[in-house]
Amino acid sequence: MKSILKDCLTLKNGNGTIIALSVLFLLLTVFFRESLYGVFGEQNYLTIHLIMEFFIITIAFSIAIQSWMVFPHILSSYRLWIGALFFAVGLLEVAHAITFKGMPFFLSESSAYKATWFFMVSRLTEVVGLLFIVTSKDRLVSSSKRFVAYTIALVYAVFWLIALYYPTSLFPDLVKEGVGTTTLKNNLQYAGMAVELIIIYVVAVRFRSKEVFNSMLVMASVYLMTADYFFTTYKSVYDVNNFIGHWFQLAGFYFLQRAVYQSSVEEPFLKQKETENLLIQNERFLQTITSNMGEGLIVMNGNGELTYMNHEAERLLGWSEEELLRKNVHDYIHRHKDGGYIPREKCYGLRAGKLGKVYRINEDYFIRKDGVIFPVSYAASPFQEEGQETGSILVFRDITKMKKDQELIQYMAFYDELTKLPNIRYLKERWDETVKSLPTNKAAILILDINRFKNINEALGHSFGDLILQAAANRLHENISKEMQLCRLTGDEFVLVLPTGDEQEVITIYNRIHQSFKEPIQAQHLLLNVTMRCGVALYPEDGANLDILLQHANSALVEAQNKNKSVQFYELSMDGKALDHLVFENDLYHALSKNELHVVYQPQVDIFKGQVIGLEALLRWQHPVHGWISPLKFISIAEETGLIIPIGQWILRTACLQVKEWQDRGIPPLRVSVNLSIRQFYQQNLVDSIKDILEETGLPAEYLELEITESMMMNIEHTKKTLDDLKELGIRIAVDDFGTGYSSLSYLKHLPVDRLKIDKSFVQDIVNKDSDLTIISTIISMAHFLNLEVIAEGVETIFQKEMLQSRHCTQVQGYLISKPLPPDKLYDEFNAIGQKAKEVVEAYVEKGME
Repeated sequence: MKSILKDCLTLKNGNGTIIALSVLFLLLTVFFRESLYGVFGEQNYLTIHLIMEFFIITIAFSIAIQSWMVFPHILSSYRLWIGALFFAVGLLEVAHAITFKGMPFFLSESSAYKATWFFMVSRLTEVVGLLFIVTSKDRLVSSSKRFVAYTIALVYAVFWLIALYYPTSLFPDLVKEGVGTTTLKNNLQYAGMAVELIIIYVVAVRFRSKEVFNSMLVMASVYLMTADYFFTTYKSVYDVNNFIGHWFQLAGFYFLQRAVYQSSVEEPFLKQKETENLLIQNERFLQTITSNMGEGLIVMNGNGELTYMNHEAERLLGWSEEELLRKNVHDYIHRHKDGGYIPREKCYGLRAGKLGKVYRINEDYFIRKDGVIFPVSYAASPFQEEGQETGSILVFRDITKMKKDQELIQYMAFYDELTKLPNIRYLKERWDETVKSLPTNKAAILILDINRFKNINEALGHSFGDLILQAAANRLHENISKEMQLCRLTGDEFVLVLPTGDEQEVITIYNRIHQSFKEPIQAQHLLLNVTMRCGVALYPEDGANLDILLQHANSALVEAQNKNKSVQFYELSMDGKALDHLVFENDLYHALSKNELHVVYQPQVDIFKGQVIGLEALLRWQHPVHGWISPLKFISIAEETGLIIPIGQWILRTACLQVKEWQDRGIPPLRVSVNLSIRQFYQQNLVDSIKDILEETGLPAEYLELEITESMMMNIEHTKKTLDDLKELGIRIAVDDFGTGYSSLSYLKHLPVDRLKIDKSFVQDIVNKDSDLTIISTIISMAHFLNLEVIAEGVETIFQKEMLQSRHCTQVQGYLISKPLPPDKLYDEFNAIGQKAKEVVEAYVEKGME
């Protein structure tokens, strides 16, 4: 209701003026009715009435004409019956005007009888008709109904003309001269007012809308209801209440005309303007979308001729819209991959429009204006107008980059990025095909592993290790034939598939590969001697499934590592060893906390002086089930799992505490040698942790010797800095297993090393191999030249000791003097060990005197 009042009270379109005049007339009537009786002069009331009726009739017919004209465009039943209703009302109002008292003769003399009945019929027709309209449902009706509705209105008006012009009065009088309106007229007026109230209620409650039509309809009803009231109170036609009634009737008709005009003319016009603006906005939006959609858009008519092309399509094809307009697009842009022409009947873009189907093509080829053919994906859809296929729409994109990305993804999925070799996924995907292509239906699966590769990675870094892997992959690839398949498995392991199941042939091929690695690999400024081990599984003897074959080949590789063999074929007995390895690894995690690890000490002797000069701390593991386990079996596991770091820290602390305890118990000061693993050596806090251990145990730094291997010396910068920092603490440095590693001997002169340890592998074969004796002599000579001490480990016989002594090796370690002993036993036998050392020296002296 608030919206209705707001719409009606506004001064827009003269509504406020009419309302203001109406209020003024009401006030004048209330306070000055008697004095205003006949105020306009009785002779002028006829003219005034005629003028008012003229406006009322004009408005009634304008409503009828407006509704007649706009109905074919909106086909609204509301508008149709409102027009027909006011067509009948207009005719009745004409009859009322020409029969008003004082009007000239027309068909019959004018009379109050005819005039009041025509007015009353018009009034009741109007309110009852409006009530019927507002309580019915607005719906779309056929345009032909317009003639039916207006014909009914005409027949209805003619009926009342005949009835009221009938020579004999058919109805009672409604007004008595000098008395006023009769009870019947007043009741009819009240009935009209009641209907108006119902109309107001229905419009206000049922149609809770802000539409101006409903607002004006309510306002008209209020005015017409007020007019009815005044028409029940006048005493004669000259009464001012009659004039006021006609004024409110005129104002009511005005608001009705405003309602129809608003809904039939102004509202459609505004909606049309709104639709036009929306259409313009949509066209601009569509242009923006099609221009920036990132895909080419082509619209064709039923003949395949271009009607529209967006900017992206122009960019992708090199053609402008003007160049292809009204030309068959297929002939200009559609081609086979090789540039061949595609018949029109096979073009999905044309078929979409003709068959009314949607086609989605993942890969096809278009040709640019410059002749370049490029891959595309597109969707072709039929284009419809009024339910009929009139063409097709083609939305496409250049998939050149996508295809390259797919090829890259395919490559990355099946090839190793570092070595450029196929990966294990590639081998698995092609395994069935590989098996079918085997000439003898037999094959050998070789897993090749680079020895001590982890040491290279930890010493020189992963980038350096990557260079080794690339060089190894290239060397492997150079030594295989095209019938063989080489793949990278993982880390430093490669898989080689040989199309043969003959063991001797497999060994021959492997030996050729092994021989190729005799030549050092160049990696930046270093020449490294790289060797490989191999585990072999045979198809189909050792398995038909590739995963099983790889598992068996890996078991053979582990066996080769354990036995220090170059190549090993799979055997059934190896199946349980992988599980044993896993069990040992798990047990090793708890060995330290369960006090299963022990440190034993092997004396080191000066064979010229005959005295014990030091000890080497060695690790032993007493397994609760398997007893004493060789370090060769579990040290590699500790290094793989990283357990070597906490174990190494424990050995270092234990050895320092033990030597300090011996010193306190009276044993002459001795150096203790402790091995550092490569993982320990490359710890960032190595120097600080060793310093803390020395301070914690109270052992002077000069009694601690740390043994490093040649493999740790590959990263010369890190090695030199670390060793310099350790030397500043006063710690001695020894190189263990000298002569077996990667590094150049020239590095020694740049590093703060105190002692070299000749590996026991050279000492053990000193009797049988002249080459080993030559290596030992070279190492000793070089050490003396560099002012370094030399100690040989693994000395077990007098002959070995004498050969070393004759080459001026001053220090030895081995079972000839003593096996590694637990701390208590070493303490108890220390004097005996010293005595044995003197006896060994004296035996050499006596032999020399002889």
